[in-house]
Amino acid sequence: MFLFDHDEIVDRLSKYPIFNKFSIEILRNLIANSEIIESPASTILFHIHQPSDYVYYIIDGYVELFSSSTFVKKITSVRSGGMVGETSVLAGESHAFSAKTNKLSQLIKIDKNVFLEFFEKDPQVLMQLTQNVASRLRRMVMGFTTDRYPFKNIVLYKYGITIW
Repeated sequence: MFLFDHDEIVDRLSKYPIFNKFSIEILRNLIANSEIIESPASTILFHIHQPSDYVYYIIDGYVELFSSSTFVKKITSVRSGGMVGETSVLAGESHAFSAKTNKLSQLIKIDKNVFLEFFEKDPQVLMQLTQNVASRLRRMVMGFTTDRYPFKNIVLYKYGITIW
């Protein structure tokens, strides 16, 4: 069982590069309008192609992302201080992967409307979030090798992503 209170969670959020641009009062408001959940290991947060209704900030724990709903091919892992689901919410699309916890985790479950409203308050912060998402995508894609993924550039090009 976790022992984080709201002030500790606000403190952690204020250290995350995206959230550190906001006042403590705004962060408290975000927490007040979100749900803090504890998820045991192997809790499914969402499946690939499901509507993106929430963003999850990982207070403490570990979330793994998979390229299918069978949780066989792991794409990457996100640790404490990271977020999952924000890319789909920003794009207004369903999830492009599945996510589940790897160990007991404490998460902030942020409704997509609360998340988008939060970032509409400061377009510069929304731009920084978008840059962080693009950078993470680039690092992930650059990790794909052409011997394991021979058609990666063709597929990415089809979706408007040019990383050669």
